[in-house]
Amino acid sequence: MATSTASRTASVALTQFAGEFDVDRGVTTAASVVLTVPIVILFVIMQRYFTAGLTGGAVTG
Repeated sequence: MATSTASRTASVALTQFAGEFDVDRGVTTAASVVLTVPIVILFVIMQRYFTAGLTGGAVTG
């Protein structure tokens, strides 16, 4: 769907590291870590709000 490189998502861009016959595992792993670490940090910071929302919605009556 997205034909330009600027409009691709990060996960799709990550697949561009794979060649036709080989995969540069070091670069792919480094890119995966760079993409994952901000999400994990955001989750750790916002974890109390996730927990409060989940438990608050489960209370009935």
